[in-house]
Amino acid sequence: MRIALERRCGSRRKAPVMSTAAIGASADDADVLVLEQTGGWDGAAALAGGFVHLGGGTEAQRACGFHDTSEAIHGSLVAAMGPAADAAKIGAYAERSVAQEKVMDVAPGALAATVALYNRHTAEGRDLVHHKAAAWVRPLCAPYGVYDLRGQTSRFSLGGLRTDVDGAVLGIGGDVIEGLYAAGRTTAGVAAGGYASGTALGDGSFFGRRAGRAAHR
Repeated sequence: MRIALERRCGSRRKAPVMSTAAIGASADDADVLVLEQTGGWDGAAALAGGFVHLGGGTEAQRACGFHDTSEAIHGSLVAAMGPAADAAKIGAYAERSVAQEKVMDVAPGALAATVALYNRHTAEGRDLVHHKAAAWVRPLCAPYGVYDLRGQTSRFSLGGLRTDVDGAVLGIGGDVIEGLYAAGRTTAGVAAGGYASGTALGDGSFFGRRAGRAAHR
């Protein structure tokens, strides 16, 4: 079975969907064709970076001494995303958040090494990895700040095609449109009435992988 994946714009919030959908489909031996409009793999996401919301008792949380549950991350997402968010999608994401950490497969010490490399380059006034403009090349140093970004979503739109938890696009009457799948910020789901920075990278990669596998099935 051959699956064609296409990303329609350069938004960093959509880019992870492409790679994870391709990985999910190819893991089930699908023949995957990826059509990318930007100049490099994963588009602007590879340049802009971001963070992924994971919780529920991941290995990283336990190593840092934090106790968390799937119910807690579910409540956090419901509070941040607003009443219009898809309850089924938030439930699926929260329930499998621990497993998602393993899918991301971040090697121990990789984050600290990445920050150290970036900071070493900033001392020279340049970014040799992501090639940021000099005006934005600044070291990442503690103490780190935490900002509440809920309600600060006027810079981009939320919502789009209605899909089920496996990325199948639903018609006006709620029936599945055969052969059509979507994920990320082109769909309505986890981020709807509200948004917290980084949410789309997490749910985009999570549901992108599910959509890719479902498309192959």
